[in-house]
This record gives sequence, structure tokens and C-alpha cells, in this order.
Amino acid sequence: MIVPQSGHRITFKISPSNVLGDFGSVGFIFDGANVDMKFANDLGGIRIQTGDGAFLQHGKDEVLILEVTADGMAYLLPRNPSSATVKLPPFNNAPRTTPNFRWIRLQLVWNDVNRQIELGFATGVSFEQVHDVTVSTEEPEKPETTTTTSITDENDENREAAGTSTPIFSKISNANGQVFYSQIWFIVLMTIVATVIFLAFVLAVIVTIRFCYRRRLKSRRVTTTTTTTPPPVQVAQNESNFYQFENPKDPKEKLKNRGIQFNQYLAIVPAYKHEIRAFKHATPSNKERMYNTFMRRSQEEV
Repeated sequence: MIVPQSGHRITFKISPSNVLGDFGSVGFIFDGANVDMKFANDLGGIRIQTGDGAFLQHGKDEVLILEVTADGMAYLLPRNPSSATVKLPPFNNAPRTTPNFRWIRLQLVWNDVNRQIELGFATGVSFEQVHDVTVSTEEPEKPETTTTTSITDENDENREAAGTSTPIFSKISNANGQVFYSQIWFIVLMTIVATVIFLAFVLAVIVTIRFCYRRRLKSRRVTTTTTTTPPPVQVAQNESNFYQFENPKDPKEKLKNRGIQFNQYLAIVPAYKHEIRAFKHATPSNKERMYNTFMRRSQEEV
């Protein structure tokens, strides 16, 4: 490959996909150095790192540019402050073809690539001859699938003139159509587990609150019954001090202990429903007579 001695760029055009997971790597083999660039798709976009795990780039852009300087330093654009720099063999000492161009040996290797990736070489880069790159994917008990990529020089006659070569693209696609769903299923499973745990927690809180509320209400009723009964009114046994209620309309209705407010006390007295209604709307003097009647019933029941 013939490149400008001042440096050059390699463009990666990656086809869009919503499938999460790794989708292969591209290896650059130079004389004395091998560099792998691994590609993966996650929720934030495309993540690129070196073969040994060094972070290079991450984002939603599907067109990435690898900037290569004459001293062999390479990094992806747009550059991230936390991105690593790839070290390639410097080509400023490579054999010279013309005053401003150098000749380097490059081999491309595609590993488990299952999405289309196009490599674009910037203006000024040219190739001496056709190079065939073979990608092989082997799986147990399945026939071998092979994809061949050819990189050709489209401007062989003018490659020695700077700025006259056109970008050259190589396309790669994986014929076995392998897709990776593991991360999607993991996210779905974790979401279901988290939802079940959250609902169980909410249900436990509701049950606890209802249990505590019922216990408190029951305790309040017992306390009210035993401690808030007003002292009996001392009256002579004169019928004028008692109130004559009407008989209930339903002969089957029975006396029940019911709560009334009397002299700022809550009292529990045996009464019918219509008597409680009459007590609420009675005058103070009648309320006292009604209360005496209720208390006499209590004593008679004992």
C-alpha cells in the first residue's frame, strides 16, 4: 500500500443494527505488528476497543475515522479524552516511492464479522495490486462459510501523484447471518426479576400497614370502652328523669352497644338505631334523660 508520508486516514462505515452484542473485529497486520479493532453494539451505540481491551471509541456515529500519523500513532475521530492510542509501525522510514509517498505492507483480517463494514482509504492512498482477504467462520457440524473481500486500486496510473487517488472501499458481510440475542434476553430477564421483587415489596408494605392499622383501631376501641365512660348521673328514681323512647319499627331489631357523645365523653350504651338518631338531635335536657334511660338499661342487663 502506498501512503502519503505525512499521514493518512482510514474510514469505517458500519451498517446500522439494533442487535446487541459483539459483531466481529478487523485485524491490521503490518510488518512486525498486529492490531485488532473489536466492534460491539450496546444500548449507547457502537463500542470499539483493541484486541487486549483498551477503549478506543463509543457513540452513536456509524461512520468513524482512524487518524494515522507518520510516526505510527493512530486514534479514532472524534477523539474521546479517555480513548487509547493505537501504536502502528512508523512509516516515515518506510521505502520511498516518490518524494512524498511511502510503501508499506498491510494485510486485513476479518474475524467473525456479521455486519457490513466498509473501509475507506483517504485520497492519496493507493495499492500496487489486488489483495484477497478471506474470512472463514467454522461451527461444529456445519459446513464452512467463506467470504472473500477484494481491495483493488482504482487509480493505478496516477497513484504517484498526491491528491489524485480516489477513496477505495472494501465491503464485508457474514453469510451465516449469526445474531446475538444474549444481552437482550439478559436485560429482559433482569427487568422481570426486578419488577417481581418490587411488587412483592409493595404488597408486604400494604399488608403490614393494614395489620398495624387494625391492631391500633382495636386497641383504641378497647381503651375507649374501659376508660372514657362518663360517671353515672346521680338522680332519684323518678320517671320524669327518664325518657320514654318509641318502640322500634322492626320488632326483630335487637339492642346493641352503640357509641354516643355525652358531656364530652364517649359512652357505650345499649340502644336501638332510632334512639341514637333521636339522641343526636335532642335538647340538652332530653339528652340527660335519654342518657339516664340508657344507663338504667345497662344496670338491668347486669
